[in-house]
Amino acid sequence: AAPAKEERAAAVKAALDAHDTAKEASEAAAEELKAAKDAESAAKASSAEAHRAAKSLTSELADAAQQLDTARQRLEEFRSGPLVSFNELLERSAPLPEPECEEPPAEKPDAPAPEMGAAAPDVPDSKA
Repeated sequence: AAPAKEERAAAVKAALDAHDTAKEASEAAAEELKAAKDAESAAKASSAEAHRAAKSLTSELADAAQQLDTARQRLEEFRSGPLVSFNELLERSAPLPEPECEEPPAEKPDAPAPEMGAAAPDVPDSKA
């Protein structure tokens, strides 16, 4: 009877050990499940925010495209209207007068300057 009792005790101990191991694994799995559900809810919230941002971006892009079209139209109207008139006026305007010189042009450095009291060089009369 003693060996059978020891066998049963060993089987009970093995079953208890298996139970404890299974219980620990079950608790660990429950913790992992909780962490996974938390991550899932965080991912869903992030996904919802990304969808809102994408919708907002779509409307912003549509607004920007509309503004671009309006600006291009205004630019074309300017180029075909006021700019054309301005260029026509530029072509018609008289040339600007040349600025007057305040100082007389300098004498050539090659010719010697006449000395004071010296006779003027002979210049033929053009009256003859």
